[in-house]
Amino acid sequence: MAVEIERKFLLASDAWRGAVEHSERLAQGYLGGERASVRVRIGGGAAWLNIKARVRGAEFSFGTTLAGIDVALELSHADPRDRSHGANHGHVLARRARTTGRIDLDRDFGPLRAGITVKGAGARYDDPANIVRLGGHATADLRLEYAPHPDWTLLARASNVFDREYETVAWYYQPGREFHLALRWRPVR
Repeated sequence: MAVEIERKFLLASDAWRGAVEHSERLAQGYLGGERASVRVRIGGGAAWLNIKARVRGAEFSFGTTLAGIDVALELSHADPRDRSHGANHGHVLARRARTTGRIDLDRDFGPLRAGITVKGAGARYDDPANIVRLGGHATADLRLEYAPHPDWTLLARASNVFDREYETVAWYYQPGREFHLALRWRPVR
């Protein structure tokens, strides 16, 4: 069975319970093996799928609110090497960047919510033999949400606002600058 790597901490008191603003029940299930485990969590109309495997590297994620701004940060540095015993043993896995990162900043202004996301990834190889190298890239996205009524939200998004040309697969460029506009109806019960 896979080894659980999450850490649990003993708290000195239950004083933290007074700061809880919202809680909900989650249902979860596990599927484990010798080299990896899969966890599914479902709750509140959403689902999360976590796949844990042996990876050499480190990942960091952090979320908080500072001066009214919701901040989410994710950083990852891994050594994605082919550990098979074939011709590509020791090569970097195809299409896997060693370093990736993302920061999200969002703020509410009454019924208006504004946000920016900056994402980046280091160089990668497109092929298992590590011959075709793809450069690293960084992009920025902007978003606005306006909720004139609890049931209705107007969404506007600009993706890749600096129109950065980049590839995640050789000879297949990702979309340039894009604009999206949507109206969402989600009745409040």
